Amino acid sequence: MDLASATALEIPRFDLIRTSERAALSLPATPATKNARVQFRTALRETGTLMTAAMTKIQIGEAIQANGLAWTGEGVTIPHGSDAKMAYMRGQQNFFGCFLNGKLVVDGRQFDTLSQAASALARNRIGRAPNLNGWAYWHVRFPGSEDWIPMAALKTAAEQQHGDD
Repeated sequence: MDLASATALEIPRFDLIRTSERAALSLPATPATKNARVQFRTALRETGTLMTAAMTKIQIGEAIQANGLAWTGEGVTIPHGSDAKMAYMRGQQNFFGCFLNGKLVVDGRQFDTLSQAASALARNRIGRAPNLNGWAYWHVRFPGSEDWIPMAALKTAAEQQHGDD
């Protein structure tokens, strides 16, 4: 029985782990899905429940997203599993990461704020860490989307919405 034709059939966790790992491995290779197999296995282990074999790649991604904390800052909330990218010095330095469990994670390093990440990762022309406003440099791609959105635009929208309240 393949994953697509299954309909709400309950199967033991260990069989589901093997099935879901195959599905998770077939997700597009992005920073957010790189650890999908491990996160999904951990979620199954922690819940200890039976799940259905009818889970698609999207449902697996949603399950991973649902099992993590969103990142928040300056009135902006970014869902767990969203991709992040930053370009510095007109694209001479590029950084990719993802928002996991309320942190921005880049190359295994966790950051609480965008500015903290931007300043720690980037290097100026003389090799020093600059003091950067991360909102001006980071972009986000939400799970299931192909569009990159500037974090500064999300911050501006949040400020405008807060001012309207």
